Amino acid sequence: GLSAPCSIKNIGVRNGGCLALRGASHTSDAAVDRRQLLGAGIAASVPLFVAGGKAEAKGQFAKIEVGKMVDDYVAQEKKGPSLYDAEADKVIKERLVKIDREWAKMTKEVDAALSKKLCNEAKGSLGLRMGTIKQAMREVSRLAAGGDVLVRDNGEGRAANFDFSTGTFTYKSIAQVPEDMFAGINRLVEDCRIKDQEAANEEWVEVKSGFAKWKEMLNE
Repeated sequence: GLSAPCSIKNIGVRNGGCLALRGASHTSDAAVDRRQLLGAGIAASVPLFVAGGKAEAKGQFAKIEVGKMVDDYVAQEKKGPSLYDAEADKVIKERLVKIDREWAKMTKEVDAALSKKLCNEAKGSLGLRMGTIKQAMREVSRLAAGGDVLVRDNGEGRAANFDFSTGTFTYKSIAQVPEDMFAGINRLVEDCRIKDQEAANEEWVEVKSGFAKWKEMLNE
């Protein structure tokens, strides 16, 4: 999907093309911790600034000067709300108009196809429209989550929860619901491929329920 706009508040941990770090207070301890996190994020994401203009020997990391960059970011953040915060609601509304339009068209087509037991037609409609819908839904979820869709045990900006048994991160509900919905659509397409009309009908009911749930969460 499209990446959320990056801002000072989002600098820190790489996430979907944007760097997410929000919510740390400016108390003395938190400020120090925040500065360290910012430094880690900058070092991991910005072009290398090589000390003395020369990289170290091949196979070693180049030295990176991040101290002043961190100070500049923190100072700029204290000036006021970021562009990200100011524009997020506007972008969400614009994307929802596009999503709702495409979703209405697709729902009408898939409902009609499945009611006539034309599973291949339903599959064709999903393939035609879901690319646009999926991309926009992921962008809206990321914006609604403040730029960071991952759950973090010790607060925002910290290491994201990772399940080593499944090899997956834990997503916030606003992002997980669409992903579950997309997985359901993939199962529906497979049901159509093997001509299991009943299973396809059941998956479609679940998909529509997931979309309605996602819209409700955005209005909370």
